[in-house]
Amino acid sequence: MQQDTKGARVSFRIENLEAALEQGIDNEAAALDVLVAAAAKGNPHPELWAKLHEAAARHDRFSELAFAYERFASERRFGMLPQAAQAEVLVHAAEFLADSFGDPGGARPYLERALSVLPSHQEAFVRLERILKEANEPPRLADLYALAANHRPDRAEQLALLRRAYELVEASGKEEERAIKLLQQILRIDLGDAAARWALEARYARAGRLQDVARLLEQALATDPPPADALEIRARLIDLYSGPLKELERALPHVEEVLAQNPAHEGAFRAGEALLGRKTALVRAAAALEAVHARRGRTQEAARMMSLQVENLRGPRRVEVQKRLVELLFQKVGDLASAFSLSEQILAVDPSDEAVRERFVALASALDRRVDAARVLVRASSGAKEKPLRARIAAELGELYEGLGDGRKARAAFQQALDGEPDAVAV
Repeated sequence: MQQDTKGARVSFRIENLEAALEQGIDNEAAALDVLVAAAAKGNPHPELWAKLHEAAARHDRFSELAFAYERFASERRFGMLPQAAQAEVLVHAAEFLADSFGDPGGARPYLERALSVLPSHQEAFVRLERILKEANEPPRLADLYALAANHRPDRAEQLALLRRAYELVEASGKEEERAIKLLQQILRIDLGDAAARWALEARYARAGRLQDVARLLEQALATDPPPADALEIRARLIDLYSGPLKELERALPHVEEVLAQNPAHEGAFRAGEALLGRKTALVRAAAALEAVHARRGRTQEAARMMSLQVENLRGPRRVEVQKRLVELLFQKVGDLASAFSLSEQILAVDPSDEAVRERFVALASALDRRVDAARVLVRASSGAKEKPLRARIAAELGELYEGLGDGRKARAAFQQALDGEPDAVAV
């Protein structure tokens, strides 16, 4: 037998193989050698593989060709072929067993091996998919889809395969961790897939993986979701951070955003009030709650939030809040004395705001504290660095002294204004 094989191998060439197959062949191994050698060089010759299978069927040599495929695929030299050639041979073996020999079960190992060698082989994928569907093996079919997704260059194809795999696993209802991994893969490709995100969130929650839920929702925000979705995501994060995760400070940016869009959101409001007890978050929480109270017409509460900010801020930011508080006290609350006192504090730090000075003088007149106001403006003038500003304050002092009936001080103040590089306002 070995002698015949060698003789056949010598006589076969790719050029005369078709004619030999037409006549009939009793040495399938030799024919395989010729076809494999051509495939290894990049010449697949699919028509000759088909004729080999037809010859085996015509001459009732199914078993012989099946054995030749099996033996060749197990030889060491087979593993030395290029991966593409190995995959082609294995797929042809599967094709013969399934289509000609009527043995899809026997074809399956060849297809699985072909995909392990070359996972991107499309025909191997299609054939194995069909076999697994007919065999009703959803778990193995899900494996096939997940494997294929990793080797598809097109993002849409990857997602379609992963979603099919997830649907199969979900239908089984048995493989929770596997379902989680598939959803994670889907979201790594398309973080904007809301359906996958909600499904993964639900599975994390059932498993008690609340940190993973929070991480997932934070990642979802980074995709710039529609405003309504973003609001819902932030609300869920507030519930997590202020509740079971006990990481209240991490809720702060979400509290700010939710209250800015929906001042009536009770969960965000409660979290904001709780944040007032955290020194590192107090100022921002108070600012968010200030806006809520102002929009709801709760003037006293808005003033309280501003006062908290003033107590905990320094520099220009403190001054800006003080200015808002003065406006609120004057316009809404009617607490002129507090507004006057705050204005004095502002002018001690920043005398340059003309509106603040004007309001301060008006408050002084209403409270009959123009003498006190004059003392404050004198200090403000001496503390001003720019000459034009000093001149403007001196001119305002002159008007104030005139109102008090102190002509001498009024003239001195006006003269100081004229001597101090006055601008058009001071003049």
